[in-house]
Amino acid sequence: MVTLLNNGEGNVPALFTALENARFHIHMEYYIFTSDDVGNRVADILISKQKAGVEVRVIVDDEGSNHIKKLPQRFKEAGIPFLKTMPVAFGSLANSNYRDHRKIAIIDGTVGFIGGIIWMNVIGTMVNMPFNWRDTSLRIEGPAVNLLQVQFFLKLVFRGW
Repeated sequence: MVTLLNNGEGNVPALFTALENARFHIHMEYYIFTSDDVGNRVADILISKQKAGVEVRVIVDDEGSNHIKKLPQRFKEAGIPFLKTMPVAFGSLANSNYRDHRKIAIIDGTVGFIGGIIWMNVIGTMVNMPFNWRDTSLRIEGPAVNLLQVQFFLKLVFRGW
C-alpha cells in the first residue's frame, strides 16, 4: 500500500505517528536533520524509543545536517548509532554537489517513508506560503519497504559501520 503525502502538514504527523508506534527498529537516513523544534522532537522520539528497547540507527549528510548542534552527543549518550556521511572537503568544487540527498525512514521493516519529508521548521512554515510549496513524499507499507531497508544497509556496509 502506498499513501501520497502532499506536504509537511501531511507527512510530518504521519512520520511522527509511525516513529512513536515502532516496536522493533527505526532506521533513518536524512540529508537534513536540524536541531530546531521539529528536529528535536524527532530526536526525543528516537531517544525514547531506544530507551524502550527499539533499535535506532541514524545516517545524515555532513553538509545538509551541519546545524545539528548537540544532537550527535545526545544520540551517543542514548546509545544510538549516528553516522555523518560524505564529510565536507573543499578539494574540488566539481564534486561539491555529490551529497546524500536521501530522505528515508524505515520502521519495523513494515512501514517506510521516502520523498521530500524535510521536516525542519522553515519547511513547515513554507507549506502555508502563497507560492504553493510542496513537500511530497510517500508512506509505503508491505514488501516494498524491504527495498528501502536494503538501501539503508548498503550505506552502512559501504561506510564500514
